[in-house]
Amino acid sequence: RSFLQEAGIPVSHALQQQQPQQQQQQAVHSKRPRQKLPDTELALQVTLEELYNGAVKCVPVQRRKHDGLGHTVQVQEQLQVCVQPGIKAGTRITLPGCGNEDCQGNSADLTFTVQQQLHPAFRRLADDLYAMVNVPLVTALTGGPVTLRTLGGQLLQLPVKDDVITPGSELVLQDQGMPVFQDAAGRRGALHVRFNVNFPSQLSRQQQLLLRHTLQGCELNTSSQQQQQQQQHVHHACLPAPANGATAAS
Repeated sequence: RSFLQEAGIPVSHALQQQQPQQQQQQAVHSKRPRQKLPDTELALQVTLEELYNGAVKCVPVQRRKHDGLGHTVQVQEQLQVCVQPGIKAGTRITLPGCGNEDCQGNSADLTFTVQQQLHPAFRRLADDLYAMVNVPLVTALTGGPVTLRTLGGQLLQLPVKDDVITPGSELVLQDQGMPVFQDAAGRRGALHVRFNVNFPSQLSRQQQLLLRHTLQGCELNTSSQQQQQQQQHVHHACLPAPANGATAAS
């Protein structure tokens, strides 16, 4: 006779008592959290247009994956990374579980750090944009349309009217800069446009006399007015070379 029978315990009852204990042990074992691996970190190169408009970038990534046999293998995958409008350089974008895996199948998160590429026509400072626009001397003196190609691809008509454009003068357009990141109201920063007046390399004697006769009666800026204008100008360090997309009618 077995121990259970000598104790007067039915075998079937003992098995029923053991099964819940075994199930509970298995459940506790399955609930153990997997080991968290250090993040896999990569740089994400983006253009200023992509930061302005938003983009979904398809990025090739090499990482280690568990092969199901206790080993890891190197694989290359294409991952989609969402770049939201207005996001700033240095922002970290994390894809959970998309990093390297170890031999037990534990996976790391994949974190991208946004790096903005240098733009030939615009500079960004916080949510504001800065651009330099070339203007012919005749347009600067007599007026005419001046346009700037925006980061969104539109041709923006600058409101200069018939005012005389002086070299280095600045025009500030509110709500024409970068979109404010995740702003429900859809606000934007400002666009700062500085004008670079293109002077002719030479003039004939007749042109010089004609200009002298025309400009002699014009009121010139005083030194105090010039200083006041210079105080309103944007710092030179924030400005790129004159925008290639900027045009002015001659």
